[in-house]
Amino acid sequence: MINWGFIECDRASGTVLLLHQYLPLVRGFDPEGEEIWRTTLEDYHPTEFLIGRNSPGCCMYRVHDDLGSAHVGLSLTADDMGRVFVGLEESGPRLFQNARHEMRVLDTATGREVATERPVEGLVAGISSGRMYTCLRREPFPQVHIFAAPD
Repeated sequence: MINWGFIECDRASGTVLLLHQYLPLVRGFDPEGEEIWRTTLEDYHPTEFLIGRNSPGCCMYRVHDDLGSAHVGLSLTADDMGRVFVGLEESGPRLFQNARHEMRVLDTATGREVATERPVEGLVAGISSGRMYTCLRREPFPQVHIFAAPD
């Protein structure tokens, strides 16, 4: 479970991007597969994983007791201006039905975090022609919202 993630390609530079779902880690690779940068996201509440005989299966995960919430990486997209948009969801018992979304903006060339938006209405699903599309995962009816893309 720790290695699940999302892959995106920046077409302009050929950089392949990887967001780890349960880790505060985003990596960039060149077209040949060599890692060119690695970024650890700041102010990220990780999910704790427990492996043991009392687990109902191979492992269990939970939010940190003191924080009461944990982040999960759920979306990754690149635009044509050299930026990577990382969508995070923060949830847990203290946020039960009120999960919060964050958007972290990274520079595609260096992986450096250049902006953070909190909260965001949904997870960034795509950016095209000056528009940003976000998806709300609320059941039973997921929703897509459209906003002007960040400058």
